[in-house]
Formats: sequence, structure tokens, C-alpha cells
Amino acid sequence: MRRFFVQVIVLLLLALICSTIGNLIAGRTRKLAWFGNYSIETSAPIPRYQPPPKVTQAPPPAPKKVPPVQVAPPKTTPPVTSPWITQVYPAHPERPWTATTSEQAWDLFQRGALILDARRTDDYTTAHIAHSRNFAVWEADVDFKVQALREEVPTEAPIVVYCSGGSCEDSRMLAEKLHAAGFNNVRVYEEGFPDWQQKGRPTETGAGR
Repeated sequence: MRRFFVQVIVLLLLALICSTIGNLIAGRTRKLAWFGNYSIETSAPIPRYQPPPKVTQAPPPAPKKVPPVQVAPPKTTPPVTSPWITQVYPAHPERPWTATTSEQAWDLFQRGALILDARRTDDYTTAHIAHSRNFAVWEADVDFKVQALREEVPTEAPIVVYCSGGSCEDSRMLAEKLHAAGFNNVRVYEEGFPDWQQKGRPTETGAGR
């Protein structure tokens, strides 16, 4: 046992001597620090964290003020009870409505005929024929409006009804309601509001009447 311990001690001494010599001749990057020497040398300082620069967006440009559209009134505004307007556009009690061309709608507008917009209120508020009234056929108060109209307009007076043109059926449905209430001179402007706008005729915006 004594011999064994002597051999272990000799081997440990040899290992210590070899490691010391190896550490002395090792390169700078591979050399081990001695006891109590733990300083770390670096070739360059570690950069500190820098937050990214704040990006400031320019405020959006202010919207341009659009002057309100000046709507020219009709050339003549005779009351719808004038006898001569029914002579030019006679009543047709045998059928609910008759088709009206674009030029006839313009002539009736200039003569002061009543014009009803059968589209939804949102569309009417966006833009509608000048002096026309909001009679949205799909809204709950349309029947009340039709009945109230009997107290205001003679049943034989020409009434122009329009919607969005093309395949839009709202104007024809409103014409049927008006005929059922006793109006016998309803005229459907089949080309509708798009045609009116395209020809540059007077329009209005807002709630109207």
C-alpha cells in the first residue's frame, strides 16, 4: 500500500509539472488563469443597446373644403294643380303607371311636377334629384307618406317616380302603391338617377324632404 501511494503522489506531481509547463508555453488565447487571476481581456468594448429611432409620421393633409353645389331652381314652378300640366301629361286611370323618357322627366321637372325618390334613405341623402322627396319604398313609413300625400296633391296630377335605373324595381313598386292609394297619373322615370346625373341636371344632397 505504501508503494501504491508513493506512485500516486509521483504521478500527481508529474501531472502538475506538465500542466504548468504547458500553460507557460501556451498561446495567449489558450493560457489558463492562475489562482485568483480572473480578469477578462477583450479586444473591443461590448456596444451598449441603442433603441431604434422613433419614426414620426407627418399628419395627413387637411381635406379640401368643397363649396356646396348651387342648385338652380326650375325655370318655372307652377303648382301641380295647374290645369294645363294635366293636359300635356293626362292621367291614365286604366294602368298603375306609364314610362317616362329622360327628356319628359326633365320637362316635368321644369314644369314643377312632383318627383319622388324610391331609393333607400342613405342613397337619397348622398345625392338626389333637386326638389325630389324621399319615398323609400322598402322603409316602414312609406305607406304613411303615400296616404299623407293624398291630402296635398290631386290624384290626377303627374307624379314622377325614379330609382337607380336599369333593373331597379323600386320605382315601379312605389308606383303600384301610389295607384292603390288613388293616384292615376304616376310616371316612372326608368333610366333613373344615374341618367339624371350623367346629363348634368340639378341635384341636391342631405335629408331633403
